[in-house]
Amino acid sequence: MPATGTRWSAFEVLGSHSRKPILWIYSGNDAFFTPDLAHRLLAAFTAGGGRAQLIAAPAFGRDGHLLFLYGMPIWTRMVDDFLREANLGSRDLLAAPTLPGLPPPPQLGDTGRAAFADYLAPGQHKGFAVSPKGGFGYFAGTRSPSKAQTEDIAVCARYAQDCTLYAIDNELAVTGNPNRQP
Repeated sequence: MPATGTRWSAFEVLGSHSRKPILWIYSGNDAFFTPDLAHRLLAAFTAGGGRAQLIAAPAFGRDGHLLFLYGMPIWTRMVDDFLREANLGSRDLLAAPTLPGLPPPPQLGDTGRAAFADYLAPGQHKGFAVSPKGGFGYFAGTRSPSKAQTEDIAVCARYAQDCTLYAIDNELAVTGNPNRQP
């Protein structure tokens, strides 16, 4: 099937109106955009006159579609390099934003502490749950703190039966901080 035509015409139109180079990054195991689909969309976009660079990132976790939510250390270098090569933005990189000063749960091992640091990086509407023996799970990118709280407990429950909420957004939860008011 050719990359252009009615099926892909929306991407041709987008390409015809694009004035700046665009970076597309996808992961090989993206559950929504297969490598074939990503290449077809790129072909349609560039057939319309758009300038785009497609980077095929390695597989990420169980679903590469979550790369941008949880894989910031992987994709930021790709974006920085693209911006620098395209002469877009400043050549001087801004300092990384200061992360919230929440302490990791004390029962976490090295893997859990690294995961907690990853949890702190995304913005609002996220939750981190932990079990007394160091099981953990977190969820981010929801539209509400309550959804994040429900999902992080569910993720943690895959690894431990006795998970409790440790942090919600950028604050310790009531269960992680007995002095915090609900």
